[in-house]
Amino acid sequence: MSVSGKLCQVEVVTDRNVFVGDSLLRSSAGAGGVRLGDRMPMCTGKYLEVADRFAYSSQVRHALAEQRKQMDGELFIDILLQMAGISANKRDGTSVYPPKSPTEQRRFVDSIGSSDLDDLKKHCIAYYLVLDNAAGSLVSSSKTYAECETDPIAENALAASYAKEALIPRHFEFLMRGYWLMDHGQTTASISYLSDPIVIADWAPKILSSAVSSGHFKEGLQFLNSTTAMAQPRLENQVSEASLVMELLLHCDISRAFSFQREQTSTPDLRQALLSQLFSYTLSLHARRAVVDQLSVFPLDAVEEAALETHCLRADTPTHAKDFLALYHVNRGQYAEAIRLFNDTSKAEAGKPLDEAQMIKRNERETMVQNLTMLL
Repeated sequence: MSVSGKLCQVEVVTDRNVFVGDSLLRSSAGAGGVRLGDRMPMCTGKYLEVADRFAYSSQVRHALAEQRKQMDGELFIDILLQMAGISANKRDGTSVYPPKSPTEQRRFVDSIGSSDLDDLKKHCIAYYLVLDNAAGSLVSSSKTYAECETDPIAENALAASYAKEALIPRHFEFLMRGYWLMDHGQTTASISYLSDPIVIADWAPKILSSAVSSGHFKEGLQFLNSTTAMAQPRLENQVSEASLVMELLLHCDISRAFSFQREQTSTPDLRQALLSQLFSYTLSLHARRAVVDQLSVFPLDAVEEAALETHCLRADTPTHAKDFLALYHVNRGQYAEAIRLFNDTSKAEAGKPLDEAQMIKRNERETMVQNLTMLL
């Protein structure tokens, strides 16, 4: 893939690496066609203003404010504005984007046009705003962008016309569409653009975080797989970003999650954090039986076994996790240790009211202790 006239070397990396492609940040290519100069009159007139409709209704502004909260207080457009040297907040603490009136919109667009960015980056940010205008007519008074059944900007003639006239490269067009869709709650459609083979996305950790926080784990894994194959790794915060990868893998592929933590042998603290995450997920009260069954067949090394013991013996660990640890010892012929764990659990339950399922478990535990005692 080419981002500025030169071919980028493709580096294949493991799941351990979460990275920033910096495609838009690195590019310094100027766009021909439309010239922005100090202002963007073409954008404000031909593409961004519609006489009978303002793109940022109160409903749209409210939806964007809620989406900003879900994305840790920062939309992708906020990051793009900071890249342009434009503060994301006004003096009164309110957000610059979205503008509240046509007058604010004109000032907002002019501030982009007069920034120190090269023309290509200015056009890309302006393209984001054109998408706002293009999609506004598709949102009824009873719907937000996130509630649209289809991609609200797919095959939009207005946006396509601007991209063509401003000579925005296809990969940057996809990049900005992906950011716009993520900012507007359309995670699935967003990932389809951001994981396209021609795109190397900036701010990959934030994309992963947005997918995780919205519960789109498969889409997040789709993006991770694409960037794993294409982008250059650059870890900013190893533990938090690796935790995002682990979260995606736990919801999509337990075997891969298990392998992922094993890749961290050179960073013991990180591995311990990932193991804690692994056992917290697989042995939680809401874990599916199939997930627990998968965990039970993994051959644990000494580090993993110690982490399992530490997790299961915590005071706040569910009873079934302690039973899992006991059965782990049974399967390895460590009967005395298993009996001790079963008895400890029964003692902890003594005097407590138990429901029917808990009574059945207690009886099974007692039977297991009797059978194991005969084997000693």
